[in-house]
Amino acid sequence: MEHVFIKLLESNNSNFSHRMFSLQALGKIFKLPRAVLEIYVNYDCTLDEECLMEKIINILEKISLGRYLKVFIFYNI
Repeated sequence: MEHVFIKLLESNNSNFSHRMFSLQALGKIFKLPRAVLEIYVNYDCTLDEECLMEKIINILEKISLGRYLKVFIFYNI
């Protein structure tokens, strides 16, 4: 998840369609309450793993606040 969806959202080299694919995939995952719980329990509640849900939510926050807006608009034209 981190090596595909998050990398596509954070990378300056990703085009608009790749970013939208990542957002749509995350949207489908977040519609499944059990999947969200599993991601949180397996990645955020262990000391050995990086906080994946926190990272995803931070990226979605940046998108919603328009911090990635220039990149999305640039590739959409």
